Amino acid sequence: MNLPDWHIELPDGTPGPDLTQYHGKNLLILFYSMGCPGCLGRAIPFSLQLQKAYPDLQLVAIHTHFERPRHTPEEIGQAALQLGVGYPVFLDKGLETASLYQAEGTPHWVLVGKEGELLKSIFGSMPNALQRLDLSLMELYQAS
Repeated sequence: MNLPDWHIELPDGTPGPDLTQYHGKNLLILFYSMGCPGCLGRAIPFSLQLQKAYPDLQLVAIHTHFERPRHTPEEIGQAALQLGVGYPVFLDKGLETASLYQAEGTPHWVLVGKEGELLKSIFGSMPNALQRLDLSLMELYQAS
């Protein structure tokens, strides 16, 4: 199943790139929120480990608001810098992309194949969710 195009913007308010710009590489999308302790304390640090372990994996984060307090784009960008996030951070336009991708909350991981197909969708930042994600990546990269 190919994923629908997303509705994201850059922190400065300009439209983000189309999903098709990421075709040709495996893509890991992290839906997160600054108001989510599991996102800041476990998911983002884990994503940085994955970035080192899988240098061919394209990572992006999409900041979204479920029932959390709203943060300004400046706060989101500053927090990403402080956390050492070295991959693109986008903003979800009114939960549109989180809804399209059936994110259950934050953090939610969506692993996308090279042609834009959904490979895995995993909710959470507890060890079992992170282990499932890591196993999925190991299997994906051993097969390619």
